[in-house]
Amino acid sequence: MPLSPIGYIDNSQVTMGLKALRVANTRAGSLGKDNRHSHTIDEYVITRDTWMRRRNDQIHRDLHDRSVQ
Repeated sequence: MPLSPIGYIDNSQVTMGLKALRVANTRAGSLGKDNRHSHTIDEYVITRDTWMRRRNDQIHRDLHDRSVQ
């Protein structure tokens, strides 16, 4: 970007971090424009159901291990 102040920073680590942040911000801004997400199941529901299944398995495995001892 020609008017970006990032080019004036001398510290290369800071410059790379800011460039990475700009890329991530650009990507995050374009996610709303992505049409594929409108046809998918809510990600919260998937995450919640997966966590609950995993936790339920852990509880049953723990109960089984205690009953065997």
